[in-house]
Amino acid sequence: MDIARLDFMIRTGTFATLLRNKWFPVVAAETIQFHRALLPFERFYIETRLIGWDERTFYVRQRFSRLRVDGELVADAIVRGIMVRRSGGTIPMPELLKAIGNPPRPEPMPAWIEDWARAMDANRERLKQQKAPAEFRDR
Repeated sequence: MDIARLDFMIRTGTFATLLRNKWFPVVAAETIQFHRALLPFERFYIETRLIGWDERTFYVRQRFSRLRVDGELVADAIVRGIMVRRSGGTIPMPELLKAIGNPPRPEPMPAWIEDWARAMDANRERLKQQKAPAEFRDR
């Protein structure tokens, strides 16, 4: 999936902008649903598509399809990412969008993806409050 996202960024011209600005994408969360198995070394393709963004993050859908059975869906993934500066800190979405040419906003994301993103945010906040178990802190 990482290689397919890199290919997507190169083909859309986004990668050159990221290099020039010393920015890089980081996966913040992802979810995947498997529908069918791939055999070892079986050929497949991945469709990668930007499906939206919010104030901090962007969302990409990646769909794996089997080549030998008329594009039969194998797996469907949603990746939530952020852009960060090499020097530290995240890139605000308005700055990122301006740098890559203000792409048109895709169709509204499905409600379940927005619900999933809110759940990931809530979980991140919950984890910030927790301390690592003592056996890990004392190492």
